[in-house]
Amino acid sequence: MHSVYLNGRFIKPEQAVVSVYDRGFLFAEGVYEVIAFQNQTLIDFALHEQRLKNGLQAMGIKVSLDIQLIFSKLIKNNSFGQQQGIMYIHITRGGSSERSHAYNEHDQPCIYCDIKTLSLPTYPKFERFKVITL
Repeated sequence: MHSVYLNGRFIKPEQAVVSVYDRGFLFAEGVYEVIAFQNQTLIDFALHEQRLKNGLQAMGIKVSLDIQLIFSKLIKNNSFGQQQGIMYIHITRGGSSERSHAYNEHDQPCIYCDIKTLSLPTYPKFERFKVITL
């Protein structure tokens, strides 16, 4: 059985429901990150985590979560063992009970995480480089 993480719960994908008033859905107010993993280890985790935190801070979305813990539980729940794959992390501003252009700072962010197996490409050794995302 495949499970996903949604707002503090590990559930079946078909049970995962996000409000139509979620600001990520309505106004694209959210941050998305994908992290490759191999042998139960997130690759370049610190860099991905910092980029995620920077994006959330820039948008003024306050959230506290332990990505490593969520990842570990998803690996266990989905019996992925020593496989390769990717972890998706979506965090939106959340939403209230109605559509509004103004947002409420007290709304709870929506946090969704999922993993899937995927054969990771192998590349020749190269020096790291930095990119700027806008």
